[in-house]
Amino acid sequence: MHYSFHNIEQHLDQVNKFSTISAKSKFDKGKSASIFTVLFAPMLRFVRMYVVQRGFLDGFTGLLVSAISAHAVFLKYAKLYQMEKAKKANNEYD
Repeated sequence: MHYSFHNIEQHLDQVNKFSTISAKSKFDKGKSASIFTVLFAPMLRFVRMYVVQRGFLDGFTGLLVSAISAHAVFLKYAKLYQMEKAKKANNEYD
């Protein structure tokens, strides 16, 4: 196995960093996120990783990686949603 982090804290730091980069990239490309996406995309990611890709076979580690990955998807779309709302609020005053 190859790990790009050594503990949960490092993994979460990496998730926070890359979810911001991804949200900004999507925002710059004009992509949007709805409340539906913010809520359900993480669930789909968890199911795909834990069930479809059989993360459950890796025990607690598989559960942890699947949950953190779902959290990363939540953060990405929540940040994108927040960016959109801020842009709309700023445009109201222009």
